[in-house]
Parts: sequence; structure tokens; C-alpha cells
Amino acid sequence: MRKIEKQIETYLDWCKNVRKLSPVTMERRKCFFRYFLNEVPAQSLQQLSNQMIEDFVRNGNWTGSTTNEYIVEIKTMLRFFKKRGERLRHINLEQIVRVKETPRRKVFYTREQIDEVLDDCDELEWLLIRLCFDCGFRIHELAALRLENIDGCKVAFIGKGRKIRETYMSHEARKRLDEWIEDQGITDYLWVKYYKGAPAKARTKESLSAIMRGAFYRNGYTDFHPHALRHSFATEICRNGAPLEVAKEMLGHANIQTTMRYVHSLEGHLEEMFIKYRYNVAAH
Repeated sequence: MRKIEKQIETYLDWCKNVRKLSPVTMERRKCFFRYFLNEVPAQSLQQLSNQMIEDFVRNGNWTGSTTNEYIVEIKTMLRFFKKRGERLRHINLEQIVRVKETPRRKVFYTREQIDEVLDDCDELEWLLIRLCFDCGFRIHELAALRLENIDGCKVAFIGKGRKIRETYMSHEARKRLDEWIEDQGITDYLWVKYYKGAPAKARTKESLSAIMRGAFYRNGYTDFHPHALRHSFATEICRNGAPLEVAKEMLGHANIQTTMRYVHSLEGHLEEMFIKYRYNVAAH
């Protein structure tokens, strides 16, 4: 283990035990610093330089807001060590500045990219990611799933706007979900966390987001947000030939204009599909 890894472990312990950061926030920080340590060549914080941090930020290909979030995290960590008296000769905090923020780009993943991530997942990560991609769940819909919502491969639940929505998982997902239910002794909510001496408690949507984010981080996808899987679901079904009206119903949208924002990289076919299926006229 490099010295810098032990040093950052010290910082994370401080975040947990002194700052009392929540488990969800801690999981996100751990994921970020695992990625950070994998990308920077320094063996210790004493070797870390502004140039290394600049290279790390420049190669990240993140949105401005995500980049700035990471810059703040790095600077907070460095200030912690400076206050402890560590000599960081190659670091000038004033020269580590935020970038100009631009609107968040719409992120989606291809089936091949998602399969790549799934190949490196534990059982819970696999189920969360696969169900979002199979079913097009919003994160709060995923977090609220209970046994009563599941009937074979069908999932029926109350979606956004208190509307009843129906979607379907793959047979593979249903098989692995059955194994999860049996192994975890699930009796109500599907995603629970056990605490010593206390009843099982349903995981929050923030907790589930952090779990999925960690799986994508490990595979180099550092701008992950759970809603990207909903965009991926929409793009996949349209690529497979679903008309936009059908996609609208499968996503549970109130209008087709919303659905259009979810569909990516159809290589010029989106306008043709919109004209044909929305207005029922021949495309020009």
C-alpha cells in the first residue's frame, strides 16, 4: 500500500468520526478517493503537486459542477493535512481554482457499457443497476419497491404524479431477485440494511445511488447519476424500434416532449420517428 493511501484513510476516518458525515456521504467520498488514488502517480501527499491535480481534473471529462465538487473535496483534504502540520511543498491551494460551470450534459450508457459494469458487480449492485435498466425506474421508485409490487416479471407500483405504473424485468433479473429475497430474508421492502440488535431498515434512495455510483466508478464512469439509467432505458427501447408514443407509456411520461429529452444517439432517426408516430404523417 502506498503511503498516500494510508494518509487518505486517516482523512476519511476524520470525516467519519469527527465531522460525523452520513454513511451515504462517506461512501461517495470513498468512491471518489479510490478513483483519485488510481489516477494520480504520487506515492505520498508530500509528492503530490498542483500539476498532478490539474492533470487529474483535466482528464476527468466531468461536468463543471461535478469537477468543482471534486476540487472542493481535494482542497478540503489538503487543508486537513496542512492544519496537522504536514509539509506539502508542491501544493499551492490558492492556485487550485474552480472551473466555469456549464449545463449538465445528458449522460446515458449503451447496453455494452452497462454489461461491462454488471460483470464487475456484487449481487446488490447488479440487481439495482439491472432493474433500473430493465424497467426504467426513477431512483425513488427503485427505493420504494416492496414484495407486494412484484408479480412474476411484472412490477406494478405508484409512480410520479401518483399514477399507477407497470413495467417488466428480464427473466434473469427475476431469478437473481428471487435468490436475493431468499438469501436476505426479505419480507417487505426489497432493499434493506441490517443493524446489530435492531430491525432491518429500508435503504434510502441516496444509499442506493451511492452503491450504484461505486460500481460505475470502478469501471471508469465517473459522472454517473442513477437517472442516466432511465435515459439508457429510453434510448435502448427506441433503438430496438419502439415508437415514441410507446416509449412515453413505458417511461410513464405525461407528454411525448418529455420523452424526446430521454432519447439519445439515434443517428438522425428521432425526427423521423417523432413525425411518423406523433403526428401520424409521412416523414419528409
